[in-house]
Amino acid sequence: MGTGGQATRLVSESGGPLVEFTASRYCAVLSEDSQLASTVLAVSAKHSRGAAVRYSITGGNRDGLFTIDQHTGIITLAAALDHETHTAHELVVWGEGGGAGATTRVQVRVADVNDNPPYFLHPRPEVTVVEEDYRHLPATIATVVAEDRDFMDHHGLLYTVRGDGVDGYAPGDAFFTINSLTGELIQLKALDRDPPRGKAVWKVKVQVRDGQALWSRQAMQRHLAKIATEEKNRKKRNNKRLQYPIKRGIKIRKRENTSELKQRENKLPKHTQPNSYKDKGLNSAIRPRTHKRTKRTIGTTLASDQRRGKGIKSIKEFRLAGYNGGEIHLAPRHRRSEEWPVDEQVTSEEINDEGDCESDDTGPAGRRLGGSSLGRESPEGSSQGLHGLGGSRVHVAETEVTIRLKDVNDNPPVFPNTTMFGVVQENGPIDLSVVAVAAWDADDDSEGSNARITYGIQKNAMHEGTGEAIFSINPNTGLVRTAVCCLDRETTTQYQIQVVATDGGGLQGTGVVMVRLADVNDNAPRLEQKLWEAEVDETWGDGPPDNSTLLKISVLDPDTSNYFHYRVVQSSGWGWQHFGVRSVGAVGHIYARQVLDYEDETHRRGFRFMVQVTDRGRGGWQDARHLDSAWVVVRLRDVNDNPPQFTRQNAHITVKEDAKLGTLLAALPAVDPDEGGQQEVEYRVEGGWDAVSVDSAGEVSLSGALDREAPDGAVGVARILGVDRGHPPLTATATLTITVTDVNDTPPLLLPPTLFHVTESADPTPLGILIATDHDVWALGHGPPFTLSLAPSNPPHVLAHISLTFNSHLDSGRGGAELRTVAPVDREQHPQLDVDVLVTDAGGLAATHTVTVIIDDTNDNPMKPGAKTVYLWKPQGGAAEAPLGRVFVEDPDDWDLNDKTFSWVGSPHPLFSLNTHTGELLASSQVREGRYELHLAVSDRLWGQKDVGANVTVAVRVLPPDALSHAAPLTLTPTTPEALTRGWTPQESGGRLGRVLEGVQQVVGGGTHTVEVVSVESRPALPSNRSDPVSAVWVCVKEADDEYMDPIKLRGLLALNSKQLEAITNLTVVPEEAVTELTSGSHQHPSGSQLDPPSVASRASTSLPLQVVDTNSTSLVTPRLSRSHDCHVTDHLTCSPATCLNGGRCLAGDRCVCPGGSWGPQCKILSRTFFGKDWAWVQPLPPCLPLTISLRVLTRRPHALVLYSGPLAPLLRHSHHPPTPMLALQLWRGRPQVMVEGGARSIKLEVPTVINDGYWHTLHLRLSTQGVAVVVDFCGRNHHNNTLDNSLCASRASWRSPGGLSPWPIQVGGLAHVLPGPADHGWRQAPTSRPLDGCISHLRLNGQLVDLGEPPYSRGGQSSCHTQDVACRGTCGHRGQCVGGLDQPQCECELGWAGPGCTTPTVPVTLTSASYIKMALTLTPAPQVVTTQLRLRTRGIHSGSLLSLGHPRQDAAFMLHLRSGLACVKERVSRRGDRSVCVEGRPLGDGEWHTVTTQLHGHSLTLAVDDQDGWRRNESLPALSVTTDVQPDDQSLPFQLDEELRVTVGALSAHAIILISSCITVLVLVCVDDVRVCGRAVPLPPAVNGSRWGQVTSWHGLESGCSAPDSCLNTTCVAPLTCVSNWGVATCSCGPGRQVVGHGCRDVDECLWQPCLHGGSCHNLQPGYQCVCGPAHTGDHCQWTHIATAPHPLTAPLAIAALILSILMLVVVGVLVSVRLRRQGVARGATNQKNSQSMTKLRAADSEDGQGDADHRAFLDCLKVQLPQEQSTTIEKEVCQEETNSSTSHSPATDTGDGRTSTRNVVVAKVGPGTRVKKQGPGHDLLPAQDDLRAYAYEGDGSSSGSLSSALSGLREEQPEDPSAKALAPGFVEVMDLLKNLPDAARSPALASIPSDKQAPSAGGGGETVGTSHGARIYTITDTTPTTAKRTTSKVSTDSPSPRFHEDESTVC
Repeated sequence: MGTGGQATRLVSESGGPLVEFTASRYCAVLSEDSQLASTVLAVSAKHSRGAAVRYSITGGNRDGLFTIDQHTGIITLAAALDHETHTAHELVVWGEGGGAGATTRVQVRVADVNDNPPYFLHPRPEVTVVEEDYRHLPATIATVVAEDRDFMDHHGLLYTVRGDGVDGYAPGDAFFTINSLTGELIQLKALDRDPPRGKAVWKVKVQVRDGQALWSRQAMQRHLAKIATEEKNRKKRNNKRLQYPIKRGIKIRKRENTSELKQRENKLPKHTQPNSYKDKGLNSAIRPRTHKRTKRTIGTTLASDQRRGKGIKSIKEFRLAGYNGGEIHLAPRHRRSEEWPVDEQVTSEEINDEGDCESDDTGPAGRRLGGSSLGRESPEGSSQGLHGLGGSRVHVAETEVTIRLKDVNDNPPVFPNTTMFGVVQENGPIDLSVVAVAAWDADDDSEGSNARITYGIQKNAMHEGTGEAIFSINPNTGLVRTAVCCLDRETTTQYQIQVVATDGGGLQGTGVVMVRLADVNDNAPRLEQKLWEAEVDETWGDGPPDNSTLLKISVLDPDTSNYFHYRVVQSSGWGWQHFGVRSVGAVGHIYARQVLDYEDETHRRGFRFMVQVTDRGRGGWQDARHLDSAWVVVRLRDVNDNPPQFTRQNAHITVKEDAKLGTLLAALPAVDPDEGGQQEVEYRVEGGWDAVSVDSAGEVSLSGALDREAPDGAVGVARILGVDRGHPPLTATATLTITVTDVNDTPPLLLPPTLFHVTESADPTPLGILIATDHDVWALGHGPPFTLSLAPSNPPHVLAHISLTFNSHLDSGRGGAELRTVAPVDREQHPQLDVDVLVTDAGGLAATHTVTVIIDDTNDNPMKPGAKTVYLWKPQGGAAEAPLGRVFVEDPDDWDLNDKTFSWVGSPHPLFSLNTHTGELLASSQVREGRYELHLAVSDRLWGQKDVGANVTVAVRVLPPDALSHAAPLTLTPTTPEALTRGWTPQESGGRLGRVLEGVQQVVGGGTHTVEVVSVESRPALPSNRSDPVSAVWVCVKEADDEYMDPIKLRGLLALNSKQLEAITNLTVVPEEAVTELTSGSHQHPSGSQLDPPSVASRASTSLPLQVVDTNSTSLVTPRLSRSHDCHVTDHLTCSPATCLNGGRCLAGDRCVCPGGSWGPQCKILSRTFFGKDWAWVQPLPPCLPLTISLRVLTRRPHALVLYSGPLAPLLRHSHHPPTPMLALQLWRGRPQVMVEGGARSIKLEVPTVINDGYWHTLHLRLSTQGVAVVVDFCGRNHHNNTLDNSLCASRASWRSPGGLSPWPIQVGGLAHVLPGPADHGWRQAPTSRPLDGCISHLRLNGQLVDLGEPPYSRGGQSSCHTQDVACRGTCGHRGQCVGGLDQPQCECELGWAGPGCTTPTVPVTLTSASYIKMALTLTPAPQVVTTQLRLRTRGIHSGSLLSLGHPRQDAAFMLHLRSGLACVKERVSRRGDRSVCVEGRPLGDGEWHTVTTQLHGHSLTLAVDDQDGWRRNESLPALSVTTDVQPDDQSLPFQLDEELRVTVGALSAHAIILISSCITVLVLVCVDDVRVCGRAVPLPPAVNGSRWGQVTSWHGLESGCSAPDSCLNTTCVAPLTCVSNWGVATCSCGPGRQVVGHGCRDVDECLWQPCLHGGSCHNLQPGYQCVCGPAHTGDHCQWTHIATAPHPLTAPLAIAALILSILMLVVVGVLVSVRLRRQGVARGATNQKNSQSMTKLRAADSEDGQGDADHRAFLDCLKVQLPQEQSTTIEKEVCQEETNSSTSHSPATDTGDGRTSTRNVVVAKVGPGTRVKKQGPGHDLLPAQDDLRAYAYEGDGSSSGSLSSALSGLREEQPEDPSAKALAPGFVEVMDLLKNLPDAARSPALASIPSDKQAPSAGGGGETVGTSHGARIYTITDTTPTTAKRTTSKVSTDSPSPRFHEDESTVC
């Protein structure tokens, strides 16, 4: 601080001042917004003598702004400061003390703050600009100037622009910008005044902001200049040189901490940090170039280094760093770490040389003792060198610049509608108004004539007769009028003229006016025919008529505005009064007004009458010019409108209860009036206790026993139904009331109680009174009085202890008896007395009833020690405690448990628990298999016995799950579980149970099988005999291979051999009862829990309850099992050895590796062949309704049993038992029949369609609570002639209550036993016993496919349909199958494969949301049958169309689509609405390939996914309804295919969008492959755009192949895992074939799972594995078997005949060839003597050399090929000449010296139009025509045996017909074809060389393919005979024509 200031002082006597201030001048800076009482500074003065100094302000304190503390000298602010009023204040401070004083001066500078808003000098300016003026742009159109009273904002205001032309536009597209520093408004682009985007006035809003820390260049320069001047003065004052010269732009660097620099930079505001520039539309005048990395230095800021106390200033550069929202920010320039930081403040006190305070107008320059906003607004890291500019306060001012556009004529007139329409009446006068047209001009109508429009006609219509213009237009109004009169609409319906609108500048716009002539009625109507004929159905029933249209008559009239009216002319002919006609539009609909009855003879002859039509001209019906008439002839068709008529509608009959069967009750015949009364009537009976039947004559007789005592047995009503044979059949009903008179057939019964108790050893005592009753009619003497007595059948001990005293007065005189004991009874001898009581009624009918007397026990015997053995059969994994029974001691008493206590001897066993009160033992769930010894004791308090020994031995055996799942029950009576197990042990057998097991072993196979007991349990008593106990023994059988016998087979064998078992066990085998309580309702999907393997036995379970069979000394504890009732389809998500069928292997518990020919994830084989003597057993029917059975059958035999579910042996049956359940499906006379027994009525259905025609036919059978229905081929082929009659494809019957379903195995193809007799089972009929000779496939039970490859039990037969397979000649390959039946067999490839042998993979395409393929089919489909197939791959839940089919002219569509990831199919047909079917149980979005198949057969709709098994298939089959033939919503015809069908793949077609609007196409990524319609593959572009089945018409957005983005790009896996992309899903794993073990990945040895089938060897590859197959198998898992042609039985005889015929043919061919050669030689000599001479010389030379066969070969090579005439001579000359030269060199082939032959000369011949011979090498051979037998003669001399194939290599190639070519041997082709297809052809050298599809044939191994042409292959056959001259021959081999594949056939879908 300087010290040169002056002050007023009082000088002391010694010359020195007494009072002196510390400074002569004080300086302070205070911001103008400082708060009141803020401290300015403190002055300080001292008195030399130490006196106190007091201070006061004596001058300069204007307005009292400051106050001073008189004691401290602190100056504070007393009033508000204003920089704009006074920038500084000079205060005079007086200090006084001890009588002396001094003054000093205090200068207070007021620092400016941003407290004033900016203001515009010229608000709301307006500018005028010419529109569309592109010149001189960009250009400044206005300058907006604003000022700010604040000094800091004088040159730092920031301008921004918004509004029209700026808002909503990108910076590069805006119309305006503004110079943010100068306010210059710049127009960037030309402005448009005209709509739609233009405006006449543009309003631009300009904003100005202050306080943004933004300076202009001028302000920055002035600031830097002032800093330089200040620095210069400072140098002079300090009188020293700076160590570092300061110059503008020079960087002063020093070492500093890099982290501190970065920290300070991070503290800068975001918009001021380095590198924060963002270009957002800054004006080009100030916008830095962003493509350069240079930074423009604005200036330097000096800061004083206060910490060092030196005058050296650090320099900090600033640059134009960013622009955001129209604002420019000054940010510190980013320096390297060695540059000096700027973090110091300016010195607080500085005085210049003149004693003045240094100041800077830009901000404060001093130390402040008090806080202010300036300090608060300068955070750390901001630019303190700019003196606080850019504080937080911001003021914004806005003005609006109005830009008015001056219009120019730049817009032509425009008609709003380019096409306008007008109407004028025909035949009208001149000058009629047509239409007023109006144009619009976007130009300003106030600018001269720019928008002034005139109208004219540019192109007028001319009158044909006069050549005059027809129309005129008003040039001002645009009104178009007619210029001529009398326009005729029938000549020209409409005219087209072109009008023009012209504005004042000559610009024009045109429009088209379509003038339509309005019709007037000036032409007469004419009926299209003069005679209309119709044949209609008679009126149904008695009428009235239904008012339906019988005939439509139409009229022709050139007029269009007419309304036609029709009428029937009265008395115009016979029957006119029966008909009426109504007008429907322009058509007349004739309808019946009265009943039309075909049975009326007068009606039957027909009707003839006249109808008239009028167009209602001026005269109406009286105007003959507008009237026409025609005759109508109507003939009637007889319909089945009359039900049969019974002779009696009601009848009553009385019959005795004991009437014999067959008794005639009544005769109720019926007659059908239709068809002249000759139609047959079928009779049925409903009601009548099911004991009444009716024959074909209507005679009602008794067919069952009557029982008056049964409920409602006294009176019954039988309804006799008469059904005619019409369509639909009509029914009439007659009622027969039957009254049954009573006979004394019911014996009397004892009324309860019949159970009594008496205490053991008690004295004689009465027990009770017995009374009786009788259900017969007492009034007829069939009841009381009753007589009661002891029956003679009572044993002696009963008579010794019981007496019965009869008393006739008891029970009100009906009679009764007293029962009492006559002696004490010992319970140990007789625990129960069964007393037989004989009861007799008044009619003498008697019955014996049992009265039970229980002897109550007393503890009258002491205990003795006992031992017990318990056999515990525990299920594996059982988690519950097992009861073992009670501890056993020898004690005759059994009711003394209350007197006994039980205890352990020693310590209790930890695995067993004892109930000390009851003696019950329990085994822990932790007990394991083994033998346990338990030591127990029993005490009896009554007898005083203690600790009597009672040891228990427990033998535990664990039952594996296979034993439980393969168990089958054997139900026996009369016996109890205790009686069965008594005396039986697992080691020694014995007892009744031992005999049972012995019998089971005999019936299942003898000693090679082991029978094991699984469970013994009691069953409820039979309803027929409730007194006999029933027990069940569950057994399983181990066969010789130690595998369990299939439970289906075991149950069947037990049922089949029940009589043998009864003979061995002396017990009665009770057949398994049918399930009578059937569940009803739709099948529901399982809840998702894992299901057990399919088995009709009990399911293995860890929670099965255990039951105890206690026989005192032994106990058998087994699980309680029950038969599974699987009504729903089971689905297996994982595999196990039990679920992989037909030799499949379970791989890692995930999937089955299946052998070839199997199907689905479980390796099922779906078809089986039966040869007329075979049969197979499969699982029983599901015991639930509704039940659907479907199958496909192929046979030529008229009679066959297809399926049978019923008893396997005669059963023990009483007469009152219901019939045994039975279901049979058979063929009789080629027609399918269904027989159902066991319900309320016997049902037999027959479908009148023959199916033994050698084609596959599908049968559906449905049983429900309403009845039974059977359908053939989905009823999809019977809508002929637009009818909906299903009578030819379906049959159905109803029932009141369904019977049970058979629990026995289903027998397919035949019976394993003798056909059961109807009498043995209560049936009215039995099925046929003839086995099936044919094939069955796709057997489904409730949708689940049944495996027919390895049925549980079978005899004969063969898996797969052998009959169908051999029908296809050759092989269909591993991925194809033979289909089409026996008459039209063809190969069908699996989806995804195509080509011959199904070896070519198809090419998929990828679809997105906008992808589509539209195509037209060229196949000829069958109507009402639609099948589609495709492969699909997608990921996630998508919705959208996959495949749609529609008609361009019909309201019908068929679409396959995805709905939330599920496959769905929708169908719509006119007037019926939508129908949709989805597969809910199989989502498709898992990224795997899926197959989707749809079938539409008439009204039947099927959708299936993948293997089509279970829940992966859904069907809608209206024809299976039992209630009616056609559903009410199915009255319309189904979706039909024809040649106009349009197919769309991907995005919805127009038809599907309109008809099926609920489907939204949002497919994201879906791959589609191998799309087939009606079995034919349709083309999928871009790979294939057309085929013989369809042509692509358009496609969009497709991508060939199927690939997904790599999902591992953004996925990181933790080591050792790696990312694996599975088609869109990233998974962290060890990779295929590896698994995590510990902290690393280890290879999985897949060979442990034995994935190689058919004996293949597995080699672990790490990762992966490889199967090495034997010679007979191939495939990745050796799953395929090499296919060999099956030998035919006529092979040997045909081979001998063919060989003889071949020899004869060779002789004939040789003679014919010689003759032809001679003729050709003569002709050749006449045409070309020169060539002939040279050949003759060649032959002579060869003869001389002994080469006779060489010249013969040369002549053969010159044989003519079948060529066009213009080519034949040229080629013949060339080839013959060169071949002759070649033959002289003897070089067709040369010997290599090592026994191999090399061919040098190759000939490629192309036969057909444009044929040429291509020569390679010095010589070549010529290929003869492929139908020329001379090739055979040529190879006959010295050629190898294998080369015989050249004679037939091209025999099947079709050649163009040439009338000059004749067949030399017509039978030769057939002979050689037969030879080639013989079974021994592969071993025959003569036929082994016939080429196949995969490799070229060779003779002796020397064959080589050299070329192909038109499907034929050319081979070079080299003779390997070791001769000097080798022979080379060119051959053409065609592809074998068999088998035929789908893509080569044009069959009907």
